[in-house]
Amino acid sequence: MNQERYKQFLIEYTRRALDGSDGTPDGAVRYLSQIKKPGIFSPQEKKTAYVRAQRIFTEMNDRPLWLILKALGLSPEDLEG
Repeated sequence: MNQERYKQFLIEYTRRALDGSDGTPDGAVRYLSQIKKPGIFSPQEKKTAYVRAQRIFTEMNDRPLWLILKALGLSPEDLEG
């Protein structure tokens, strides 16, 4: 698996989840559960990033956002831009 592509997809899903919700972890969980899951012909990195983002946000939705980003291996600077 290409780690750079995986991180790009993870950043994309995290950014979309926070932008598409009210900016809270609970809102991000709702948003991620509503978007379409990557299909069978999607790259493996995209599928893995989606599953991980959804799992981490679901398991840690009562924690601060900075802790969730740390669990994902991201920083707030990764989401800028």
